[in-house]
Amino acid sequence: MSRSQKFLVLNATNVKNPFFIRQEFQKALQKEGLIEEIDLQDDIEIQETGKNATLKKLEITNLNFRDSKSAVEKIWRINLEQEIPGISTKGNTTEVALAVLQRFYLGSYSLNIILIELKSSLQKPKNKKPSTLVDIHNKFKDTMNRMYMLLTLNNHYNPQKQYNEQTIYVKIKGAVVYNKNNISNDDGSELYSVLQNSKKLISCSSILDDKDKIEVKFFPKQSGDDEESRVIALSDLL
Repeated sequence: MSRSQKFLVLNATNVKNPFFIRQEFQKALQKEGLIEEIDLQDDIEIQETGKNATLKKLEITNLNFRDSKSAVEKIWRINLEQEIPGISTKGNTTEVALAVLQRFYLGSYSLNIILIELKSSLQKPKNKKPSTLVDIHNKFKDTMNRMYMLLTLNNHYNPQKQYNEQTIYVKIKGAVVYNKNNISNDDGSELYSVLQNSKKLISCSSILDDKDKIEVKFFPKQSGDDEESRVIALSDLL
């Protein structure tokens, strides 16, 4: 079969090695490095490449988290700033998103989409430039839309998957890891109240819902933390 023959749906039985667009597109995204499945025995390392960044690395540990109610079964890393022509939106999304499939022992699943942003400092508005919090909120909006699009590529009813007949809830979470906070007054963003309370569910307009929700948590530098790197357990993100 010529690779020029590409199928969305195929009902014929006489075609050898059919080229299904959704399946092959998933493989191509993995090959390009946009999506990668993570070994739960490893750690996840996220690098900040900005020239002036003081916070340069985040390490996420204890990936095989489990407790009395649930267990993490799979983790996919989505490298949102990976350069792919026609697909990349570099600069408009968070550095990385993690898709964490968490199985609850009562029978349901939760797919936690964790949007991770590293910031050396949080800055107030200056010279018509929005505050860091407004910029992060906008990145969350763009990343949510992109993640919704990527989720539709997967065939969750594929009988080869162990969770094909299960209920899977999607939860969107944001994690902001930073060193310094230079914002002393309310900048008008919803994230300002989260910054004061550490963790909160806020509205975040998406293509699916103009009052979509995202749970955001801030991780400030503690007295014992290194200036250039941070270590966070996966359970703290969940």
